[in-house]
Amino acid sequence: MTASPTSPSFSLVSVVMCTYNGEKFLREQLDSIVQQSYPIHELLIQDDQSTDRTTEIIKEYQARYPFIRLHINEKNLGFNANFHTALCSATGDFISISDQDDVWHPDKLKEMMACIGDKAMCFSFSATSQDHSIDDIERRLNNNESLERLLFSNCVPGHSMLLRRSMIEKIPFWDDNVLYDWWLAINAQLYGGVARCNKILTNHRVHQESAMSLFYQKNYKKAKPYLPYLKGYQSYRALRKKESWQKFYRHIYRESNGQKELNTAHRIVDAMLGKSFFSFLKLCLFCTIHKDKIAARKKINHLRAFFYPCFYAYKNKCFNDRAFHD
Repeated sequence: MTASPTSPSFSLVSVVMCTYNGEKFLREQLDSIVQQSYPIHELLIQDDQSTDRTTEIIKEYQARYPFIRLHINEKNLGFNANFHTALCSATGDFISISDQDDVWHPDKLKEMMACIGDKAMCFSFSATSQDHSIDDIERRLNNNESLERLLFSNCVPGHSMLLRRSMIEKIPFWDDNVLYDWWLAINAQLYGGVARCNKILTNHRVHQESAMSLFYQKNYKKAKPYLPYLKGYQSYRALRKKESWQKFYRHIYRESNGQKELNTAHRIVDAMLGKSFFSFLKLCLFCTIHKDKIAARKKINHLRAFFYPCFYAYKNKCFNDRAFHD
């Protein structure tokens, strides 16, 4: 549908897209959004000072679809702050996040709205060139989105999310040194829980010019497999000194306290915040006991599970100042 919903039976859904020099694939994504079977309240596009024809293309679509809103940042914010500020500008009851270079299934919003129920967030699966079915994805990944797993890395990419705006409004602070989608997934688990839609609803385009590809090219290089065992604890000690790291985990510790279903995650964070080597060993033991909840891959042996905090910390750039600003 290409018009805003008028029936009271429809909840208002905003789609938030952030753009930067995305002219190559933008039309295909915009076409897939405006042709959604669920009515769209607004398509809010926030451009981060593109230097190509991105804004020209958006204005062309805006002339045909009045629910498209375009905002051009006064200065380049970087993709992380760009998404953060755009999300806070959306006015719908629910917010779906869009990359500039994917393609949506025609029923993506309809399926996710049917799935979210009373949860704070719903996510669906995305297919890349190597994935052809849910079975392909499940064979490769340990598909759990528990808070225990989210403590160490994000497993719910922004382009797969549908969120309640009321949940976003509960988030007490934003730190643009932390990936926006990781922060959203964490807070969704803290403030209402997460629903999974077991359908592939996005064709996710993986290419060298995407924001996340550029981030990983800049910040991560493949390490020799033994180095996390040797240098992981040193990296962990350095990581936990960062102000962003402390704010991140103190928030989780505080908000998970007293929530029975989050008790295991609360105890893990308690060990993470401990300053002693004993607390670190306690954390390693927790990771061994709960290895199936924290691991990204389906199979992880006990040795690697014990040293999981070392692998998490070694060359971790997720809390670096300005890591997501360029």
